[in-house]
Amino acid sequence: MSFWDDFKKQLEPGSVLDLVLDKKVPPGFLFFNLTDQVQGSLHVSELNWNFGLSQTDFRKIPVGSTLRVYVIGFDDRYKKVHLSRKLLPTIERPSQSTAWKNL
Repeated sequence: MSFWDDFKKQLEPGSVLDLVLDKKVPPGFLFFNLTDQVQGSLHVSELNWNFGLSQTDFRKIPVGSTLRVYVIGFDDRYKKVHLSRKLLPTIERPSQSTAWKNL
C-alpha cells in the first residue's frame, strides 16, 4: 500500500483542519504541507463566496499564518488535497443570508 492510500484513510472529505500557510502563488493559489509528502492547495475562489473579497483576502494572508480549511477532496494523479474556506460551516452562504432583508 502506498503512502497516498494510507494518508487518504486518515482524512475524509468534509474534514476541517487548521493548517499553516506554507506558500502563496499569485494570482490565486495557497499551499499547505499536510505531511512531508502531501500538499494541500486552496484556490482563491475557495476563500470567500464573494470573488472580489477573495482577491482582497488573498493579498492580506501572510505566509506562516494558520487558516481553518475544509477538505473538498483528493487528487490521486498529483497526490494533493483540495481545500476550501467557503465551505466551512461557519461561513455564511449567500443563499442563507438574511442581509438583503435590511435593504
